[in-house]
Amino acid sequence: YERCSARQFLPAIRTPTHILCALDDPFFTPRILPDASELSDQTTLEVPRAGGHVGFLQGRQRWLDSHVAAVLSSLREGAAH
Repeated sequence: YERCSARQFLPAIRTPTHILCALDDPFFTPRILPDASELSDQTTLEVPRAGGHVGFLQGRQRWLDSHVAAVLSSLREGAAH
């Protein structure tokens, strides 16, 4: 995993990037999450307490869909100011 991971490239990211990983994801433990010193200025790491793996189901609606829309909307608003 250390050789194949994209983690080594995180400091070089120049395109605005949002990384989202829930702490209760059964496939990705908190141990694999990068810390702030590994991220470029263009990278945001969001680590919600709950959400599971892919999709973040919340009742009949996927939490991820509305959350991604909210993140993109805030980025658009920030660029407009």
